[in-house]
Formats: sequence, structure tokens, C-alpha cells
Amino acid sequence: MVALAVLVVSAAPNLQRQWSRFQEEGVAFDVAQELRTARTLAIAQSQPVTWMWEATTRQRWLAIVQDDGTVVPAPGRWGHRRVVPERVALSIARDEQPVQQITFYPDGTSELTTLSIGTGAAFHYTITVYEATGQVALRAASLPA
Repeated sequence: MVALAVLVVSAAPNLQRQWSRFQEEGVAFDVAQELRTARTLAIAQSQPVTWMWEATTRQRWLAIVQDDGTVVPAPGRWGHRRVVPERVALSIARDEQPVQQITFYPDGTSELTTLSIGTGAAFHYTITVYEATGQVALRAASLPA
């Protein structure tokens, strides 16, 4: 019984790190898919589509920029707000300045933007949105411990 208790106590930090990594990975893959969908919607609907990030509430969603400039949630599930877990850090920068949205245009282009996703653990994701093509690249990197 004592040996089992020691095993459980020694495995707990490892399980917590693993859980953090899975959360981080899930957010990175979901955000990359949302960005790709925003580009596809912009092309298909011939109007700008914006991926929105609200840092204070930790929510993200897709929005359509209408001809008159108003912004409305995208149709279907893409317009629903999704929450990023507290332990997962998400930062977005364009020209080394923080931003809270990425717009995709009907011609398939966007703004050169980099998103960083991490938990402070030894695993990290970078998502790059390329300006000329609007393509979304997801890259994972192991960082020194």
C-alpha cells in the first residue's frame, strides 16, 4: 500500500505536465483549423472574415465583416465563442505589436501574423499566417527545460 502511494505521488507532477501539454496541443490545432476555415469562408463568401481573440475573457471566434463595416459572428459553429483554458498562454503579434484579430480577404490574402501558444512547460507551438497567400503554418518546437 505504501509503495502504491509513493508511486502515485511521484507520478502526479508528470501527469500534470502531460495534461498541460495536451491542452496546449488541442488549442494550437483548433486555432490553426479556425484560421484555415476563416480563409476558406472569406474566399467562398467573397467578403472579409476575421478571427477574433478577446484576451480578457480568453475567447476566440470567427466574424464576418459586412459591406457596411459591421462585424457579425460567422454562421454556424464558427461564430460561437470558444474559451482558451487559463493555463494555456496565447499571444498574437503583427510587426512585433500585439493584436487581437486576423482578417482574411476574399482574394485569399491576410496579414502577416504570428501566434504563440504555450504553457510555460517544455513544449510550444507557433502559428504563422502568411500575408500573400493567407496560408496557415503550425509548427511545434521543443524548448530547453
